[in-house]
Amino acid sequence: MPQYLRPVDLAEQVQRLTERVAQLERRSADTRAEMPMWPTGPRGVVNADETVFATQWEGMVQPRTRTLSIGLLLLGDQVAGVNTGGEWRLRVAEVVAATGVIVANFTWSLQGADLDLTPYMTTANVKIEFQTRRTSGATTGGKYGTGGCIASVIRYALLH
Repeated sequence: MPQYLRPVDLAEQVQRLTERVAQLERRSADTRAEMPMWPTGPRGVVNADETVFATQWEGMVQPRTRTLSIGLLLLGDQVAGVNTGGEWRLRVAEVVAATGVIVANFTWSLQGADLDLTPYMTTANVKIEFQTRRTSGATTGGKYGTGGCIASVIRYALLH
């Protein structure tokens, strides 16, 4: 059976291509780039018992977008029935950009922040730091012998 080639309709092709380009442009406007964050210790879930702020996670970025959204997973410790709580903060180029509380209730807490990177758009490399400190809990025992620990995980760091 013979096969027939369909005549090419240039107007139809242009319309399809125009729609496809518009679709791709909308999709690219919604994309988010993930920024890597690394623990400063040897484990993926960082445990810290410091009573002064210490960096637990960090990363470097050359800002090409205006916002960095960071999602956190935090957990206070429990030593001999005493719950550990604390505080966290995010620093952008050595400046505190967001803060929060780690509740002393021995359950996971999902928190996050949106950081404005607009002032750093012309900077080659910007350091992002996540820091914690213990403000309550036991004073002896626990993972390091000095009381309860704060566990932290960066769930996501999205540039958009």
